[in-house]
Amino acid sequence: MTALSSLVRGKNNGAIFSRYFTSSGTFIAPQTGYYRIVAIGGGGGGATAGATGGTRCAATGGGAGGFCYKVVQLTAGTSLTVTVGAGGNGAATRTSGSAGANNASAGGATTVVGTGVSMTANGGGGGLGSISSVTVAGGAGGTASGGDINFTGGSGGSCTSTSGGPHATGGGSVNLFGATSCDGGSISATAGGSAAATGGGGVGGKGGNRTTGGNASGGGGSAGSVTDNNSTGGAGVETWYYRNASTFFQMSLSQSIPGFGYITYSGGNGDYSTNPTITNPGPGGGGGGGYVFGGGANCNGGRPSFFAGGGGAAMSIDNSSNYYAQGGQGGLYGGGSGAAAATDNGTGLDQYAQASAGRSGVVYVECVG
Repeated sequence: MTALSSLVRGKNNGAIFSRYFTSSGTFIAPQTGYYRIVAIGGGGGGATAGATGGTRCAATGGGAGGFCYKVVQLTAGTSLTVTVGAGGNGAATRTSGSAGANNASAGGATTVVGTGVSMTANGGGGGLGSISSVTVAGGAGGTASGGDINFTGGSGGSCTSTSGGPHATGGGSVNLFGATSCDGGSISATAGGSAAATGGGGVGGKGGNRTTGGNASGGGGSAGSVTDNNSTGGAGVETWYYRNASTFFQMSLSQSIPGFGYITYSGGNGDYSTNPTITNPGPGGGGGGGYVFGGGANCNGGRPSFFAGGGGAAMSIDNSSNYYAQGGQGGLYGGGSGAAAATDNGTGLDQYAQASAGRSGVVYVECVG
């Protein structure tokens, strides 16, 4: 993190003044000095797909918002216009008895504009659903521009298959550290006809890909990616990278933004489960994928922690009751949401695929002297 370290001026790691925005507004500099600004775009929503009698269906997760960071000198009274991007809508609920798929909406762009500042953190793309396409792309991660550091958000996992399903992928994570990939896990052609779901990306690594039938991949951990076909979440870390590179960032966020304080300690693993119990990941960990095959039970994609991607949920029911698959919602502050896909055995009892909206972005401003 040498690039970020070089932006720290002097030895003062604390903020003289700080403010965060979870909705649009105006920031007026209370004094002349150096300011650090963080902008994160809104996350994309998850898609839905449903089919009956063994028909293939696939749905993908939404992308995370972009990350933009800048240090700038402002004079007292300088006004900055802040626009916080909303999370994209999740796709409409899909029933298995009416075969089809619904796409989700993209998250909105977060911008900070004023004298000497023109920052944009674009929102993540919405997930896509299909019952016919061989390849279904995940929602793209949001790009960023105008900062000293600009990172593109993780994409929702993609799905490539010629048969089988239901298949549902996890959402992308905000890329706080410039990780190689913060994408949700993808599903490949060899995943077969069983229900398959993948976990969401974590802030330091992607969710695991699925290349064999059935089961569910874990979410991405805060310090690393999940290996393919591995149900265990990615490794966490005892301290976040920012701890050594820029204590100001973690300390000021922990004191100013609800929930951000948790990320100053240990980054957690993304976990998985078949259903219905999914262990929640620690800070920065992506939600695990969830699946049900054959039996009767509701299916939930794992809930991620802050910034990370929600897990996908895939359900194939051979039962005389109605159940639902619910994609995990993205983590607070720009996480992309997981997708949901459901099939039934053709008995006329509908099963439901439900998805959540992506999470809204955020802007954080602090004066450091």
